[in-house]
Amino acid sequence: MSNCLSLNTKDWLTNLELRMCSAQERGVWLDVLCLMQQASETGILRWPLSQIAQAAGCEIETLRSLARKGVLKGQDAGEEQVHGRTDLPFVFRPMHARKRGDEVVLIEGCEQSLWFCDWLVTTHHKRRSASAVAKVKGHTPPKPALGMGTNVAAAPVVTAKDEGGNAAPGSECFELTGEAQPSGKRVSARKQLECPYRELADAFLARFPHAPRPRVLDSTTRLGKAMMTMWRRQAEGQGTEFSGYETKDQGMAKWCAIFDLAKKSKFLRGDVKPRQGDEAFRISLDWFMTSKSIERVLNGYYHRDEGSNSIASGVQESAARVAEMMTRRAGGQVSQEPDQVTIF
Repeated sequence: MSNCLSLNTKDWLTNLELRMCSAQERGVWLDVLCLMQQASETGILRWPLSQIAQAAGCEIETLRSLARKGVLKGQDAGEEQVHGRTDLPFVFRPMHARKRGDEVVLIEGCEQSLWFCDWLVTTHHKRRSASAVAKVKGHTPPKPALGMGTNVAAAPVVTAKDEGGNAAPGSECFELTGEAQPSGKRVSARKQLECPYRELADAFLARFPHAPRPRVLDSTTRLGKAMMTMWRRQAEGQGTEFSGYETKDQGMAKWCAIFDLAKKSKFLRGDVKPRQGDEAFRISLDWFMTSKSIERVLNGYYHRDEGSNSIASGVQESAARVAEMMTRRAGGQVSQEPDQVTIF
């Protein structure tokens, strides 16, 4: 039983069955939902309709109207069914990845009075299933007593043994000890690898001496936090030329390779003249230590200037071949300049 009723306002305002109800009927339905939320079986009231009307403080005809419109589902014992079939089980079929799962019986069939809200019953079932899955996935040891400190952990202690001296099944309990014990979650050594802030900055400035030198650099500054994030992100990589390392020396070698790759770009070196009216680009460590900048460097986004020369030379060669072919046809001579081809 829970005192909290989660109501999706979008579903409430767009549900066709509710839109067919009057304002009075929708108000009564809210009271009925609260009663169903407080029931021992969430979403289900095993009461006659007259008793529900008395608890909600409304006329029984209002509840019958809700049942006829498909909002309230169920029937009274010995009466003709109004909506739904409570003598048959209420079945739910979950959907995952656009595929229907196996049927789950949420309400067993009965011949007694039973009224329910299918949405509330289904939502409660989903929450219970998600909670059960979360408990199965990870086991957490008992928490230490309050005030014992962070170095106190729970260690398994065998309380019973069989004749062979082995621990009897189910005989383990937990005892508070003063030594730290490994937790249920394993933290990767790469995620704990500390960032060599100053060495990383010096390697960057050695390749880009015109970049501004940071004066304060540690884990408390914004730049330091960005460097730590990128350092550990590259450490968790797939083990390529630029990522995947477990020691500081390995990491420095990978980052030097990244800096060397960035240095090959004329634009990042500052050798490309800006357009008229634009300011010249000036690289900085603060700009470099972002996921967007590093991904662009590794994917060659700033190395397009290297391929421009080959493209231009290919265009000139094509123009020369066309000019030579036209000259042979016209029987004239060709004068080739760097930027133009003239036939006379």
